[in-house]
Amino acid sequence: MKRLYQVLIIISISTTAFAQNNFEWNIVDSVQKTKEQIYTDTKLFIAKMWNSADDVIQNDDKDGGIILLKSLLIRNENYFVNTAEYTYYYNVTFRMKDNKFKLTLNNVHCKSAIYRDGQGKTWERPLIQPFEGDNCPKMNSFVSGDIPEKK
Repeated sequence: MKRLYQVLIIISISTTAFAQNNFEWNIVDSVQKTKEQIYTDTKLFIAKMWNSADDVIQNDDKDGGIILLKSLLIRNENYFVNTAEYTYYYNVTFRMKDNKFKLTLNNVHCKSAIYRDGQGKTWERPLIQPFEGDNCPKMNSFVSGDIPEKK
């Protein structure tokens, strides 16, 4: 189960981190474990996945079967010698009961976008606005330093 949590979070953050408003992603699954076993596995997963579990855990209710995390992800996109760095904040909620768990990823927000060229020059870039599916916001060309529409 902890492997499933890890795969789900990595996939969801990397594929949906550009969404900003009203984004929520849920996964519900069944496992042959008690609520206590699921809780223990979830806590172990959090300790392995995040550098400082105590810093990201905002609510930890073992009896209620809920753990809420607030965290950030810094994602670097490299273009030859240039780099675009995007900082995202997000929430992850783990809910559990006997034989079932639910994972919710929501409140994904791009808080900063910084562009660094190959000579050390740094400047702020526009934040990526929310969009769904292939309805990507208009971006400038690859050469001008913005992310290409396909990316």
